[in-house]
Amino acid sequence: MSWPVQSTLEHIILMYVTQKQYCTILRETPNLKTLTLNHCSMHKIDEYIATLSVPILYEQLRSLILIDSRMTMNELISLLSLTPSLIYLKIICLPDSFDTIANGSRWEQFISANLPLLHKFEFFFTNMYNVYYISRDVQLLISRFQTPFWLEEKHWFVICDYIDYLNQIMLYTAPLCSTDFTYECQANKISYSTLITIETDAAITENVHTINLTLTKLMAGVATMKVCLNYITVMFFDTSHMNKSVFNKYIRIFKNETLNNA
Repeated sequence: MSWPVQSTLEHIILMYVTQKQYCTILRETPNLKTLTLNHCSMHKIDEYIATLSVPILYEQLRSLILIDSRMTMNELISLLSLTPSLIYLKIICLPDSFDTIANGSRWEQFISANLPLLHKFEFFFTNMYNVYYISRDVQLLISRFQTPFWLEEKHWFVICDYIDYLNQIMLYTAPLCSTDFTYECQANKISYSTLITIETDAAITENVHTINLTLTKLMAGVATMKVCLNYITVMFFDTSHMNKSVFNKYIRIFKNETLNNA
């Protein structure tokens, strides 16, 4: 990968970047302010950085977005250590090891020591492999985000949902930073939050463009389901007359401002 000498680029969006390419980008773009990386893996970047005699810090970068990341906690820490001047950080991640990346205490220690300017941290973490949690496990996980650092100093609030029938856990900041979200009714999940006040679904999903619903889990007999996306209310009534195979499919509902008055 080659770049113009002293590139004046300030904003870059890329996909499938390797660790060497990432370091090259930072080195060759001294004016870079925001960087978005999609499908970001950078496998063993922590080992690669460890081979450098003196890792260089790239203080020009202010905003970093990692979407569909597969990096481990150690890899993320190594990556983020290169950019100590970050003000905004967003990570959407499906890690191999959920427990390590969902450790609020470790994030607190790392951010305090390495990202002193970080003003906004948004994330959405979910598991790649089945996990088996009970209510106490979810409470313990969320408790690590209930320290003065998270609640009083940073005002970063976190929600943890465990979907029992899927063996899936989701940990995310409020409001959601992901534009695509699978909604589960309260009866299907164990959910804990660090929010001081109870937020509505509309407030938590204000950034969501697409919501996925599984009607078999949301409806039993005659039921009415109401989901708010910003100013949109989508209602489902009795669908018992429909083919049962339809029930087993996700329905994707796209935001449409023309539905505001529906």
